[in-house]
Amino acid sequence: MRQTLKIYLCGLIFLIVGKLYALDLTKINLEYHYDVNALVRFEFRVVQNDSSMILFCKTKTQVNKQYGTMLLLQNAYNTEAHDTLSSYTVDTLFSEPKKNMVRLKFDREVKGKLLIIAFSDPSGGDLFFDIPLFSPLGYPDFYPINEDSLPIISNYVSNTGVQFHGASNTTFHVYEYDQEFLGADPPMGAMKPLSPTLSIDSSYVFNKGLDSLEQDHFYLFQGDSLDQTGITLLKVPFYFPKTKKLDDLLGPLQYITTSEENKSLHQPFSNPKISFEKFWINTYGTKFRAKGAIRSFYNMVQESNELFTDYKAGWKTDRGMIYIVYGKPDFVTRDKGIEIWKYTSGIEFEFIRISTLFAPLIYSLKRDIKYENQWYDRVGEIRNG
Repeated sequence: MRQTLKIYLCGLIFLIVGKLYALDLTKINLEYHYDVNALVRFEFRVVQNDSSMILFCKTKTQVNKQYGTMLLLQNAYNTEAHDTLSSYTVDTLFSEPKKNMVRLKFDREVKGKLLIIAFSDPSGGDLFFDIPLFSPLGYPDFYPINEDSLPIISNYVSNTGVQFHGASNTTFHVYEYDQEFLGADPPMGAMKPLSPTLSIDSSYVFNKGLDSLEQDHFYLFQGDSLDQTGITLLKVPFYFPKTKKLDDLLGPLQYITTSEENKSLHQPFSNPKISFEKFWINTYGTKFRAKGAIRSFYNMVQESNELFTDYKAGWKTDRGMIYIVYGKPDFVTRDKGIEIWKYTSGIEFEFIRISTLFAPLIYSLKRDIKYENQWYDRVGEIRNG
């Protein structure tokens, strides 16, 4: 069976096609998922109600050209069994050159736990993006919207307040967390509990929207306090994912400083600005080299915030930590419950993927003492410029 639907989006044509073959994502390189300059950037949010599943899909492209989009259902990342998404509706929510958002709606009882969306470039090459349709906790029946009434796809917001849409109920329950997360432990550290236990700062009920969000707090929104599903949003500054304030700049330095250096950067009676400048100049020898190193380092911090932020800033996550120190992975594969990053240097990292109430997927690095020498060598390379 083959089904075609053309959507004309300001010169960008999406061709949604049902095609009968299965993909083995345990062998396909998905490194472009973590490339902020990839030909296609794809983000999504999943919403479900009693009868339907709704996907809000946001796409950005580097060039204004025609892409075909294939929809494939399968039950696992390496399965031979497969099906096509043959019955659905697609609505364009907005369209601009190189950027658009669509709503894809289909029956909740589709035959497949995984939807794979493939962008096909006529000049050659396919880009695959996987969307889990099954979550142990399920998905909420509501979603956040911005001032233009468009769905918010990211896990963070910079606006003062937030509104919600889609739920049958008119009131929502929210848990507010004032949690000061530290950065991730290095890869040779000890494994920590995969599902976080956090202290609630406050809890209350509101109607449809919340007018005031506290800076750097994160919020768990639910239709009811007994629900197993919810939406977590982190309130960030207007300049996020960039880092501009000194407090923002000091935190990520824990990944490339000694314990003594990091302690000196946070001395309560010292001038943090002077300590910050002193560290970079002492490490790189000259102001010129220090400026280049600062630019490079905080560019990686910005990208990690853009790519990995969930209920905490991306640089504080396990993937963000590895990304900042080792750079974008050269080879990425996925299987049920795991994601593997490989580098041409030979080093390899495995992340455990689990679903929690705070995030549909949390990635926890599988730590091992074998990384100790490799870690210090890599940090030394960064510090040597």
